[in-house]
Amino acid sequence: MLEHEIQKLTAAIVELIATMREHAKPPAAAPVPKPTPVPKPTPVPEPTPAPEPAPTIAPETTTPGVTRDGLKEISLQIVRADTAKKKDIVAILEAHGAQTITKLADAHILAVHGQFLALSQQVMTEARR
Repeated sequence: MLEHEIQKLTAAIVELIATMREHAKPPAAAPVPKPTPVPKPTPVPEPTPAPEPAPTIAPETTTPGVTRDGLKEISLQIVRADTAKKKDIVAILEAHGAQTITKLADAHILAVHGQFLALSQQVMTEARR
C-alpha cells in the first residue's frame, strides 16, 4: 500500500515538473525534451511476521537450576559410576513419555530430576559398600 502511494506521488511530481516547464519556457524557445519517466520502484516483499515466542514454563513445574542440561549431566554421572543404571535412566524417561531427555515434556523435568537424584544417591550408596 505504501509503495502504491509513493508511485502515485512520484507520477504527480513528474506531471507537475512537466507543467512548470511548459509555463516557464519563452514563447519562441526550442521545445524542451520531456522529462524521463522515473522508474517504478521494485516492490518490497512483505516482511515475514516474527515467530511467536516459545511458551513460558509455569513456575510450579520447574525449579531454578533444573534444566535438561542438568538432567543430562546427572545421567552422565550416574552412568559413569555404574553403567548398569543406564536401563534405569531409560525406564524413568519412558515412564514420563520420552525416549530421550531432549524430548522430555517441560512439565516432567522436575519429577525426572528428583528420580535421577534418587538414583544418583543409590549409586553412591552402592559404591560405598
